[in-house]
Order: sequence, then structure tokens, then C-alpha cells
Amino acid sequence: MKDSQRFIAIINTAIRYCKWLIVILVALICCSGIRVVNNHEVAVVLRFGRLVGDTREEQVKEPGLLLAFPYVIDEVIKVPVGKVHEVSITTHAASADPTYAEIEDTGYVITGDENIIHIDATLKYQISDPVEYALYNSDPETEINGVVSGVMTSCAASKSVDGLLTDQKAEFGNEVIRRPRPSWTGWRWG
Repeated sequence: MKDSQRFIAIINTAIRYCKWLIVILVALICCSGIRVVNNHEVAVVLRFGRLVGDTREEQVKEPGLLLAFPYVIDEVIKVPVGKVHEVSITTHAASADPTYAEIEDTGYVITGDENIIHIDATLKYQISDPVEYALYNSDPETEINGVVSGVMTSCAASKSVDGLLTDQKAEFGNEVIRRPRPSWTGWRWG
């Protein structure tokens, strides 16, 4: 009889501790929805994978305290819109093309007068559309490097090597800037 009472006491104690553990876990899950959006960021909330809000004003959450549902329901994506990002552009050859395997990641392009020139650039950009950036962008540096490298190669193919090294340098930069770019960027030549 004494052993059975001791067993019941142990079970009751375990149940009491499990209740507290469940209460603490529920409180932690509820608090996981409280987020802080820093000054240089905005946030986009996905509820079960779908964007929350009907208009851009409702979809983009400004800096400050953000109350969302717990992590299992809402995913909060912070987008650094106030920061100027820099990407070094040096890759001008497609990595899938074995012809260019030895010059991949070097920055060499062929000019319009069939000379080879080395072009390096640094692109500075700010994110202008946080919703598109959060939803449709997995690797911004790779995407930007690919787009700008293609544009630079295309623009260099219409110029002479002497012009690119001297008086057409600014025109080359302006031509690269005027070409289409990803819609979430507001880049400038730097």
C-alpha cells in the first residue's frame, strides 16, 4: 500500500511539473511573435506562406515593435532598405560554358574591335521594393552579378578598347545604368 501511494505521489508531482512546462512552452511560443524591426529595416509578414495585407502600405511594416502570430504561423522577413549594399562585379563568363572556364571570375570581356579588356566595377544599390525583394529573391549578389555582368559584356562589345580606356568610360557607365535591372533595386553606378 505504501509503494502504491508513493507511486501516485510521484505521478502527481510529474503531472504538476508537466503542466508548468506546458504553460512555459505556450508562453514562449506566444512571445515568439514579438519582433523588433530596426531603423534601417522594414518587415514583410508571411502567414502560412502567403503575404499579409492587401495594399503595399499594409504589406510593409515600418521600423519599431512588430506583433505577429507565433513563428509556426507567421514568418517575418526583415529587409534592409536603409542600407546601401555593394557588390563587386568581376564575373563576365558563363560558368556552364567550358570555353570560358579558364577566365571565369576574372573580369575579361571582348570589345567591339575584338580586343580583350579587363573590367572591374562596384555596384551600389538600395532596395526600393521590399515586397518583391522578400518574395522573389533568394541570392541578391549572384543575381545582380549575373545581370550587370551580362549588361557590361553587351555594352563593351559595341565599344573600342581605346574608347573604354579613355573618353568612353563615362558613357559606358551611363549605358550600363540605363539598361533594365531587377525591379527591387534602386542601384547607381559606383
